[in-house]
Amino acid sequence: MNQDPSRYLVLFAPWLLATLLADYPIVSFAVSWLGHFFILYIVFFQKINPLAFPVSIKDQVLHPLILNQLLFCGFSGISSIFYFLDVNGYYFLEKLPYKIPDPDLIHQTAIVQSYYVLAHAALVIGLYSFINRARKPQTWRVVLGKYPSISLLLVSGLAFAMRFAILNFEPLRQVIPMFDGLTLVSVVMSMALAIKEKNIIILSIVTPIFVTFIINAVLSGWKEEMLVPFLLLGFFLYSYFPKTVLIVAPVFAYIYLVYVPTFNAVFRNLNWVKGEDKTIAYQIALSETLNAEGEDIGSNNWEFFAYRLSEMDMFVRFTKVVPDKKPYYGLALPLQGLASIVPRALYKEKAHTEQQVMRRVYDSGIVDAQSSVSAKPAFVADCYLAGGILGIIIGCFTLGTIISFITRQLDEWYGGYALGTGLMYNAIFNELWRGNCIEFVVALMFWGFVVAYLLHYLAKFGKLIVPVNS
Repeated sequence: MNQDPSRYLVLFAPWLLATLLADYPIVSFAVSWLGHFFILYIVFFQKINPLAFPVSIKDQVLHPLILNQLLFCGFSGISSIFYFLDVNGYYFLEKLPYKIPDPDLIHQTAIVQSYYVLAHAALVIGLYSFINRARKPQTWRVVLGKYPSISLLLVSGLAFAMRFAILNFEPLRQVIPMFDGLTLVSVVMSMALAIKEKNIIILSIVTPIFVTFIINAVLSGWKEEMLVPFLLLGFFLYSYFPKTVLIVAPVFAYIYLVYVPTFNAVFRNLNWVKGEDKTIAYQIALSETLNAEGEDIGSNNWEFFAYRLSEMDMFVRFTKVVPDKKPYYGLALPLQGLASIVPRALYKEKAHTEQQVMRRVYDSGIVDAQSSVSAKPAFVADCYLAGGILGIIIGCFTLGTIISFITRQLDEWYGGYALGTGLMYNAIFNELWRGNCIEFVVALMFWGFVVAYLLHYLAKFGKLIVPVNS
């Protein structure tokens, strides 16, 4: 499967063209923005690497080249269109006569958009890294029995029990979200398989658990947590019922994008700011959302689309400070990432990661140091802060390469794509879908790999996976 590396250079074409058109910011932005779809087209239709997917893409939708790439560029480079419309004086598709656009802001936004499409290209090249290498013969195979949905439900219960067991053990606190993810993804995978198997008994068990996840997500106040269970279910079901999922998905997306921003804004204000009980805050927020005027919903939605759906606003503000007023951070950020791996029990003087990350937000004047707001830079912005364009290329290529290596290793440990990439990667490493700040990404990759390795031995002990020749 040796490939000519030069064929991947075409992925940088949108960034290069957008950079050449930088004096025409609207055109430059359009080139960068459409460039994301160009890259998606090249990958999905296998134009530069026809051997990337040995089977139908429909049966590989949970692979990082599909799910991870879609979420990475979708929440950064594609959703930024709303911010760009806003800075150009638009409210949805309506031009506001009283809002005078700032040419400098428009120009800077177009530059940042070119950084996003550059990051997208670098990530994809990294994701191809280990795909291009010949695979060793499969060592392990999965034993899920006649009804895999039952086995996955048991996996979910075991993950929840392990999470509960380490809950109050401080040195292992940072791996708790991995077991949360494993519990959730196992349940969703069990539910999808039960639907495929038409197993009414398992569906009657797993559906209330799924609903419980949704309720907890709603009461958390985090919009992403409401989306993830449905997103996973849709991707799992797509392999079995692609036409049905494609019909239902737009309906769900409409409901989520129209009503969730308003609900979330009201709920957060009541629960987070005013300290109202979660149940009461939920009831009030739901009532206000369902009875809200169209104008109020539109205003909340536009604020959400333009300033909270993507990280464009924060990234633009970073580029106004670094490197003109503050130098690039260089190796300081990856070194802080490596330091974050060390458990605090072994390193008493270890800096608090959250405070360390927020320091660069404060230093850039994006958030006041006296504020209680958490506004961590996303991965692409962090790569820029570390080293500008070169930092983005190196950082995103490295991220893609490590993701490619991790999924390949998980497929080997867990008997193939279904449990390796489908379950373990998307359960333990789902924070890499969008990419967090460098410190959290480095710690997640290290400890996630350790947890996956240990669970591999637990799965062997439980006869969930057995040697191929057994």
